[in-house]
Amino acid sequence: MNSISLDGKPITYEIKASLINEDEKTIGIQCVFSDITESKISRLLLEKYNTDLQELNTTKDKFFSIIAHDLRNPYSSMIGFSELLLEDLEELSKDEIRDSLKIIHSSAKNSLNLLENLLAWSRLETGHMHFDPSKVVLAEMVDEVVNVLFSLAYRKKIEINNLVGSDVFLYSDKNMLNTILNNLVMNAIKFTPIGGEINIYATKLAAEPESDKQFFKISVADNGIGMDALFCKQLFSRSKLISSPGTEKEQGTGMGLLLTREMVERHGGIISAESTPGKGSVFSFLIPAFDSTKN
Repeated sequence: MNSISLDGKPITYEIKASLINEDEKTIGIQCVFSDITESKISRLLLEKYNTDLQELNTTKDKFFSIIAHDLRNPYSSMIGFSELLLEDLEELSKDEIRDSLKIIHSSAKNSLNLLENLLAWSRLETGHMHFDPSKVVLAEMVDEVVNVLFSLAYRKKIEINNLVGSDVFLYSDKNMLNTILNNLVMNAIKFTPIGGEINIYATKLAAEPESDKQFFKISVADNGIGMDALFCKQLFSRSKLISSPGTEKEQGTGMGLLLTREMVERHGGIISAESTPGKGSVFSFLIPAFDSTKN
């Protein structure tokens, strides 16, 4: 039985009823009302925790199953082509050796990137990755990421333009922001064809009315192959890692985008994607602006 207390809060009662007999006749009913509101709340919370735990375990099982599968592929490539080089080195031409080394190099880089994302995700989930925001000059951070990924873009003759103004200051964890940008730019390179273009820019949004907090919207836009609306909608799902090969058959797990989402949300922001098949994609995320009067 549910009721409302004097202060407007719901109360749940358990009612136990028994017959009152006298001279073998029923003359009434005795009812005992017990307030079980607290125990009901505790039971519902426990059920929710159990459901969340089951979902988390299921997600992790899927997660590691995908990771194990995607780690096996690049290592199989590295072992196979290195064995080919060892056995037939004297008979192979320089071009054949170069092609094999390119595949081994690409597989090694993909494996390293996956392992780095896995390590970061594990530390984030277990609370071992500290969140330490400070003032960050976004243009400088973008330059750092672009310099690291320069060789990947150079091979595909992709031009990366840092359009972020020198006056864009964020209140962000530098390591997390580096990982966010690295994943999004690498993703853009992966799905942009040879001779393409990637633009990185930032827009300051109006302050939120309630908290008076301002955010910058940071965008990574490419003119790559794009994706349909359904695929785009599933990109940041915890329960289903989404991935597809790049324009040069680059492989991935979709883990980088999941990690990116969690790091953006750790900053109090959100991440989104807009895309049109054949025209490209824009990935945007919100990071708090640095406020010298508060930070």
